[in-house]
Amino acid sequence: MPRTVRWLFVLAIAAIGGFFLFSGDAAERPTEVAPVVDKRVEAARVDAAAARRSLRFSGVVRAVDRATLAFAIGGRMIARPVEVGDRVARGDVVARLDPRELDNAVAGAEGALAELEARREQARRDLERVEALVAAKAATSEERERTAAGLEAVAAGEDSARARLSEARRLRDEGVLRAPFAGTIT
Repeated sequence: MPRTVRWLFVLAIAAIGGFFLFSGDAAERPTEVAPVVDKRVEAARVDAAAARRSLRFSGVVRAVDRATLAFAIGGRMIARPVEVGDRVARGDVVARLDPRELDNAVAGAEGALAELEARREQARRDLERVEALVAAKAATSEERERTAAGLEAVAAGEDSARARLSEARRLRDEGVLRAPFAGTIT
């Protein structure tokens, strides 16, 4: 072993021995006991003050609840039934966008969903007929699989149409700006 490695080894052994030598057993050390302090509680009678003190502070007073209202969608505003200084309750209409485009989007989504529901019902009836033909050995299992896949495709399209209808309704609701809490229009 090189000389420097031996010295490091000896120093490590000495450090470990010193640790055990000076650490000792914690149970043998005396523990200090905190002195007992005598604390007494005094009771005093409380009387109403003869005169009221009024305190005056200068500063700016601001409402706890504040909101900057804005539409989440674009459009032409057709109504604003409130003016600056008006008091509003929570849910009161503050402004309204032209609903024609939004109503048309909802009607289109409802129509697409109704069409897909009718196509799904027709595909279900077609599948029942093909299954009866397969049982009578008048149709192949390939025709049955193709008809079943068509039914699944129409059902998936129906789910997508429901999501589009839900989004169209949400956007239509965004066309009405309502007060989030009671307050004063500033």
